[in-house]
Amino acid sequence: MPGSSTGRSETPTDQTAGVWFDVRVLGVDRFHNILPVVQPGVTLNTPADPNDDIGSGLAEYSWDPLYQPLIQGTTVFRINLDTANTNHYLRAEDTDGSGFYYGWTASDQIYVNPGPPVKLQVLLPGETPTPNTPLGKSGTPENQTAGAQFFVTVNCTDILWNVNAGANPDVRVETNDIYAENPSPAGLVNGTKIFPIT
Repeated sequence: MPGSSTGRSETPTDQTAGVWFDVRVLGVDRFHNILPVVQPGVTLNTPADPNDDIGSGLAEYSWDPLYQPLIQGTTVFRINLDTANTNHYLRAEDTDGSGFYYGWTASDQIYVNPGPPVKLQVLLPGETPTPNTPLGKSGTPENQTAGAQFFVTVNCTDILWNVNAGANPDVRVETNDIYAENPSPAGLVNGTKIFPIT
């Protein structure tokens, strides 16, 4: 919005993890009027979401960073955000390295909701959730001691392994140890539950 302090009006719409949407980047003057003569090459990324980086996540959902030129002072990037239940922001910077440097700018915060629940995830001690990866987790399970109790976390997640707090199925946790004490079945709460195993 020309003449405003930020050049923008209203609040960004919440997005859903893994769903693609359009982001417009503009070249403007100090009053936020679009300048058709401003045509640098721009790199767009999401500094707060490492799980959408090219090479680190599932190829069909990974895009960060993207580079393309402004044409007549504008361009549209098509992106998605992968880590849900949190806020992200976008950063656009003139990175073509030629002519005048137009600097960088950041978007307002964008809240990302999880997608529909589609699967369960089990996290053992030593593992941490990592959305947009083949297994949805990273780390190495810690060794356990026979007869000593430990705890596992069960999550109900979307296709990208984000916890969906609205999905609370009843879950049974079992092991292949015939001498183990398996916990009683229980419903998840806000998409997650910790179960004791001995």
